[in-house]
Amino acid sequence: MTTSETPPIAPGESGQQETLAPLDLRSLFVAGVHFGHPSKRWNPKMAEYIFGKRSRAHIIDLSKTVTMLKTAKDFIEEIVGKGGECLMVGT
Repeated sequence: MTTSETPPIAPGESGQQETLAPLDLRSLFVAGVHFGHPSKRWNPKMAEYIFGKRSRAHIIDLSKTVTMLKTAKDFIEEIVGKGGECLMVGT
């Protein structure tokens, strides 16, 4: 059983094709994806993905976010397309 106590659905068992909302800058902006952590908690390795700073918090570069999310989506589609599995964990 999964953590939600529902039985897992085998690939293709539901008979429905799931679709995702399109990834674009506007929808990410409206969703507030650009708000980062307080600037005092930043990791210098993330500097290239930070657009700027406002009210002591970093603003994430959404154009780079869109690019990287599309790269991740393509990778996941490749793995799943070959019969592999992918565990996604959100925090």
